[in-house]
Amino acid sequence: MIKKSVFYKVLSAVHIVFFTSILCFGMIFLSGSLLMVPSLCAAFQIGKAAMYEGLDITDSFVLAFFRNFKKFLGMERFVPVNLIMLLNLAGMYFAPDTLFL
Repeated sequence: MIKKSVFYKVLSAVHIVFFTSILCFGMIFLSGSLLMVPSLCAAFQIGKAAMYEGLDITDSFVLAFFRNFKKFLGMERFVPVNLIMLLNLAGMYFAPDTLFL
């Protein structure tokens, strides 16, 4: 059993945040932001488990991410809201500056 010092806890938190953000970015970027909601829900569950339930860094939280991702794949019913948000952001980006005067 590893003695969990403050340094170990901080290093574990950095490790979890780093790899979870890489997984979220990969899922969102490779799907063209269509899988944004399930991947963010899975990342939230990983963070919740890390803070409240004491997720151990030696466990495979990458597999836990994909298990949670599969569980939250039903959140794809909110894809129209995601597409409306993306179209709104694209419209604000490509709008001429004269409209905001």
